[in-house]
Formats: sequence, structure tokens, C-alpha cells
Amino acid sequence: MTEKSEKKNSKKSLLLFLLMLFGCMLIGGIIGGWMTIQQDSVKQYMEWICNTIQKWSPWMAVLITIAGMVLTILIYIQCKRSVDFWNGEDEEYIEKLEKKCSIGQIILIITMIFIYSFDAIAMLEGVEGENVKWIAVPVIDLLIVMALSTFMQHKYVNLIKKINPEKRGSVVEFNFKKTWMKSCDEQERMAIYRSSYRSFQVMQGAFPICWCILLLLSLCMNIGVIPFLMIGVLWILHTITYCLESLKVYDR
Repeated sequence: MTEKSEKKNSKKSLLLFLLMLFGCMLIGGIIGGWMTIQQDSVKQYMEWICNTIQKWSPWMAVLITIAGMVLTILIYIQCKRSVDFWNGEDEEYIEKLEKKCSIGQIILIITMIFIYSFDAIAMLEGVEGENVKWIAVPVIDLLIVMALSTFMQHKYVNLIKKINPEKRGSVVEFNFKKTWMKSCDEQERMAIYRSSYRSFQVMQGAFPICWCILLLLSLCMNIGVIPFLMIGVLWILHTITYCLESLKVYDR
């Protein structure tokens, strides 16, 4: 590619970026204006959504606990049986098995995230309603889930270590991830690096979207400053962590 064509492409990219920026600002302005005009209706609708979620959060937490834990336990049982039938040589067979173990662990993590969210909302419902029962249910559910989650993570890690004896670490160790990372080969580390960078890209797009949503909501209802502060702290922490790690490359 010549220098002339490269400059031409750069101008096209800049023009496209400016058009997209203008378009986003225009759409945001239209939505913001509409929400300001329909302030009462939007506020009532959002309050209805929040109240509904808060009302059903204890039952949603229990339901997700049962569904998530049953599913991840079933996957673990299938994986354990597959390991017992493994002849120790078929690499393709073991790759599929490791993928299934990863799916089980992903379900476990997603379950935990949902439980943290719904149990926190359920506790808020109990505090606002001064109902001890609605505080006890999410607290007990959270303790049960944390115990089961740690146990299942331990089982999955031991199963993977059985497949790959070179793997090291225990989920109850404080430096488990660092120890586990050191025992991974180059291909596994590269997969982790690529996944981490993809996660960084997604989150760098998710933060401004969340900020825009909060800004639009603040036009029709009082959401306070905490949501904006939380977004800002997480955004800064996420960006600075990535930048500091990237700078360490030049020190090696």
C-alpha cells in the first residue's frame, strides 16, 4: 500500500468515525429529549420494573441456585465418566472433554454472578420491608451457593489435573490462578491471553454504553451519583490495569 492510498484510507476512516460520532450524539439527543418529555411515564415504567425485580428476587435466586448447581453437577458427572473411559492416548477425545469441563465451570461462574445480584436485591427488599425472613433467605442461599461453588470448582480442578498431571494448584490457595498459570503450556497461555484481550475490548465498549444508559435514566428519575462513580472506578481500574501490564512488556 502506497503512502498516498494510506492517507486516503485514513481520511475515509476519520470521516466515518466523525459521522458515527455525530449519529450517536443525534440518537442520544433524540432519546434524551423524548425521555425528558415523557419523564413521568418513563419513571413509572422503570419503577415498575425495579419493584417487580425486587419482589421476585428471592425466588429467582433460589431458582437459579437449583438450576445452575444441578446443571453443573450433571456436567461434572458426565466428564468424570468420560475420564474413566479414556484410554490415555486419544488427544481429540480429551480436548472435547476439557471443553465440556470448561462449559461446566462457565455455568458455575454465571450462576454465582446471578446469585450475587439477586440475593443482594432480596436483602434490600428485606431491609426496606423490615422483614427478617426476606433477609435470612438470601443470606442462607448465598452461603449455600458459595460452599457448593467452592466444592464444585475443587472437583473440576482435580478432574482436569487428573487428565493433565502437570497442572498445579488448589482452588483454596490464595495464589491459585498464578500457580495454575505457571503450569499451563504455551498454547494454553496464548488462549488465555487472547481471551483476556477480547474481554478487554468488550468491556471498553460496555463501559460507555452503561454510562450513556445511566445518563439517560438520570434525565427522568433520581438515580444518585453512586452508579456513575461505580462505572468510573471500574472503567479506570480496568484501563489502568491493562496499561500497566502492557508497559511491563518493555521492561523484560
